[in-house]
Amino acid sequence: RAKPAYHTFDGTTGYEKWRTSVNNERTTVMVHHLVLIAEGEDPSVVFSEGFDTHHKNGFPSDNRPENLELIDKRKHGRLHARERWKNEQ
Repeated sequence: RAKPAYHTFDGTTGYEKWRTSVNNERTTVMVHHLVLIAEGEDPSVVFSEGFDTHHKNGFPSDNRPENLELIDKRKHGRLHARERWKNEQ
């Protein structure tokens, strides 16, 4: 039996999510993933382990299409590592 979906906001990480439960199995979908799919990205790529969603302006709650970029997971990690390094200088 499915329960109604509901919107949540994680105040710690800043990410918006939609959650639901079917047969007591919880499913969570990040809003930025839904936006990328609505903008034409392939869901199998959006939800794959090899890609991440990058919020260009650094604000995870800013899910405007122009602020989102689907990028390779390793590239995403390097990008944020460089940003952290710059901030430490």
